[in-house]
Parts: sequence; structure tokens; C-alpha cells
Amino acid sequence: MKQRTDLFGLFYYSQIQLGLGAMFLTGAVSAVLTGEVIWNSILIVGLSTYIVYSIDNLIDWNEDRERFRSIEQIYWLYRIWCYLTIPLATLVVMWLTIEAHQGFFSLLALAGTLSLGTVLLQLARRAPQVIHALRDILPNRLFISLVWAVIAVYVPVWYLNQPTVPQTWMALAFVWQLTFVNAVLWSLEILLERTTGVENDRVAGIPVLTAIRALQVISFSAVVLAVVDILLGYFPIYNIVIITTPLLNMITLQFWQRSRGSLRQFNTSLILGQIICSMAVALMHCKGI
Repeated sequence: MKQRTDLFGLFYYSQIQLGLGAMFLTGAVSAVLTGEVIWNSILIVGLSTYIVYSIDNLIDWNEDRERFRSIEQIYWLYRIWCYLTIPLATLVVMWLTIEAHQGFFSLLALAGTLSLGTVLLQLARRAPQVIHALRDILPNRLFISLVWAVIAVYVPVWYLNQPTVPQTWMALAFVWQLTFVNAVLWSLEILLERTTGVENDRVAGIPVLTAIRALQVISFSAVVLAVVDILLGYFPIYNIVIITTPLLNMITLQFWQRSRGSLRQFNTSLILGQIICSMAVALMHCKGI
């Protein structure tokens, strides 16, 4: 039982599900904005996500090795896998980026911004003071969610060297709300793992459930934004399918309190649900129903 739990913990720790979620979200966005799924941009986002989180996990080796004592051999294999695949993934990203031709410098700048932001955030996370409050993670989560939103929206656009139009900004605002919900949920799982008792029910003096309700409000605002964009004529009526993801967030968050003992499973299940929604969005737009 302990090994099974640790194996799932290693999967969660590798953050592969986040990479897959970012890939499918990018595919959905590319379908909405360009009418087609830009596979090369999806690979760039997926592999870049894998590189960033794998490097972070290797850096965290001394801190995390005790966590996986029961599966230490498997964890060693995971580390070897990372050492072998990170250079390969980097080469593939470079090749795909160069193949973008006119969008090369934009993509390079984007990759540089992502790398710099990740390094700065990881350095901040390893500062001597330990994060204990929601107010300590919000600036981090706001920045990280904006970075991933920009990547999901602009990589397909820049890859095809398309201009930035009002629909691009609307897509960015919509996606940012989705990524912010995921970013906060991920940090809450870590934060609540460090606290117990009464402290576990309040974060920065705010009841945790109040924070969850705020995430539901943000998800609802994403639904409203999508509907308004359609009513204003910026997107076709079948773009209404994009509200499936924020609606999924709103409904799923209703069960967050019941899942307090298994937040990793909760977060992973939510990501899988979002992947299915992204697939539906891409299919609807590519068919142009």
C-alpha cells in the first residue's frame, strides 16, 4: 500500500499531468484562434513544460529523496530518465522553434522569459522563510498562471506568424482564469500538507473554503466572458463549447472539501477532466460545426 501511494506520489511529483494539460489547452486555443490544431506548437509547449519541471525535480533531489524511500530504485530510474531525456527534449524544442522561421525570435524570447521566470520563482521558493499563508503564494500564482496563459495562447499564434487581434486578448483573459484556478489548487495542496488542526482551516486568516468559493467565482467569470465574446460577435456560436472547462471547475470545486484527504487525486482528476474538455473544443472548432 505504501509503495502504491508513493508511486502515485512520484507520478504527481513529476507533474506529467500538468504538461499534458498544457498541451491539450494549447491545442484547444490554436483551434479556436486559427481553426486548426498546430501540432508543432503543442509539442513545443509540452516538451518545454517537461523540461522545466524535470529540471526542478532534479534540483529538489536532496529534499525529496526521503519522500520516496519505499521506491528508491524506481525514483533513481526516474532521475536517470530525466538526465537522458531533458537534452533530447531541448534539441527537439530548438528544432521546432527554428522551423517556425519568422516566428523564431518571438518564440525564443518567450522561451527565455519562461526560463527566467521559472528560475526566479524557484529561487524564491527555496528562500529560508517558509511559505505559510495564502498571501505568500498569490503573487507567485498570479505570475505563473499568466506565464502559462501567454504560452498557451501565443505559441500557436506566433508559430504561424499571425497578428494579435482582439480575439487573441480575449482568449488570453479566458485562459488566464483557467490556469489561475489550477495554480492555486496546486499550491493549496502543498500548503495544507504543512499545516494541521485549526491552522489547516484558515490560510492567511481566510477560511480555506472562502478561497475555494473565490475560485468558483473566477470560473463563473470565465463563463460570462466567453458568452459576452460570442454575443459581441467576436467568436461563432459554437465557441460556446469552451465554457465546459470553467463549468467543470465550478462543479468539481463543490467536492473539494470532501476530498481534503486526497487532494493530489482531486487535482489530477480535475486536470484529466479539463483535457477532455480541451479535446471537445478542438474537435468542435476544427469541424466548424
